[in-house]
Amino acid sequence: MGNKKWIFFIVVGIFIVFIICIFLIPNTIRMRSNDAEVEYVYNGENVTDVYVEGPFLYGLVNSYPDEEIIRDTNGNAIEKIQTYKMEAAFSMRQKMSMKVHIEMSEDIIYTYIFEYADKNVIITNGKVVE
Repeated sequence: MGNKKWIFFIVVGIFIVFIICIFLIPNTIRMRSNDAEVEYVYNGENVTDVYVEGPFLYGLVNSYPDEEIIRDTNGNAIEKIQTYKMEAAFSMRQKMSMKVHIEMSEDIIYTYIFEYADKNVIITNGKVVE
C-alpha cells in the first residue's frame, strides 16, 4: 500500500508542476527576425514570399496586417503599406503558419513592414530596404 501512495503523490506532483508551468508561460511572444522559422524566398534579388512558422510551444503565428493606402491628389493609389507585428501564440495542440506574397509593380509602390522583437524588416517592391 505504501508504494501506491508514493506513486500517487509523484503523479499528482508532476501534474501540478505541469499546470504551474503552463500558467507561467507567456500567452504570446514577439518573434525575432533571425529565427529558424522565418524564411524569405528570393527570385534573383527580389523577395517573392515570406514564410513564418511559430517556434516550439508557440505554434500559432498571430500576425494580421495593418494596411494603409497613400493616394495622390486625384485619389489614385500610389503606395500600399502593410505592417505585420510578428507574434506567435502559445498552443500545444495547433500549429498555424503564415505566408505573405510580396507584390511588385511599376504603377504602385508595395511596402511590407515586418516588426520583429529585434528589428524591423522593410521590403519595398521586392527589395529589402532595412
